[in-house]
Amino acid sequence: MNKIILLTMPICLNICVQQAYAVSPMLAQQTQAKQIEVKPNDHNAYYNMGIVYADLKQYQQALRAYQKAIDIKPNKHEAYQSYYGMAIIHDKLGEYQQALRAYNRAIKIEPYDHWAYYNMGIIHAKLGEYQQAINAYQKVIDIKPDLHKAYTNIGIIYGMMIGNAKL
Repeated sequence: MNKIILLTMPICLNICVQQAYAVSPMLAQQTQAKQIEVKPNDHNAYYNMGIVYADLKQYQQALRAYQKAIDIKPNKHEAYQSYYGMAIIHDKLGEYQQALRAYNRAIKIEPYDHWAYYNMGIIHAKLGEYQQAINAYQKVIDIKPDLHKAYTNIGIIYGMMIGNAKL
């Protein structure tokens, strides 16, 4: 007997966006715009649009799309993903305080995300906030003790503190 698997609308549209993006980022952008037109309160569409804009280096549009996704579902996993995306963009733009705020908001939703703490450690180190960087990496180790990169970065931070290392 053949089984027919029906995809729910968000899953189907996400797959379509992924396929469209593989062909052309502009096609993915158009697909997401159509999804938003059809279902304007779909947080997933805005999150995906944020990804597309970020990949196209249209960072301000990406931040607006991520914020719209958060506005629709502010306390859900989807908001976490948008905060994380916003943090990455702010970091790329050198807006480190905004990046830290976005990571902190993401952590409030997903408190055991070791990568958010890891990235915060990098940002604190860039800012010369060495103790905060070490604290962030220690949190990474508390959550995921086998992530060797956190131990390495703590060593680098200590080297930076005495002037013998660079991140």
